[in-house]
Amino acid sequence: MDIRVNAIPFDYIKEIYTIDSYGKEHFNEYKINEHRVPKDEIQEVAQLRVDGLLGIKKYIKTNGSEVQKFHYESSLKGAVLYASSIVSKRKKSKKEVIKQ
Repeated sequence: MDIRVNAIPFDYIKEIYTIDSYGKEHFNEYKINEHRVPKDEIQEVAQLRVDGLLGIKKYIKTNGSEVQKFHYESSLKGAVLYASSIVSKRKKSKKEVIKQ
């Protein structure tokens, strides 16, 4: 989390992004790097990302700085969007196979 927190000045991020829009940026980053994950592991990796973020939720909510909370919420949104897109993509693929 702190790697993201320290990567770009928070004042700059707050001027340009909301938690939702920064979450979409995280989603885009996950999509761009998808090729680095073996195809048969993509869904598992996406779920592990969501689970890992949910696992630190209470700690971040209780002890996190404003910056950490912002990055946490946007990371979680991006991870959930990405995981959902994989599920939707798989359902579409199965429907196409059934149609054939």
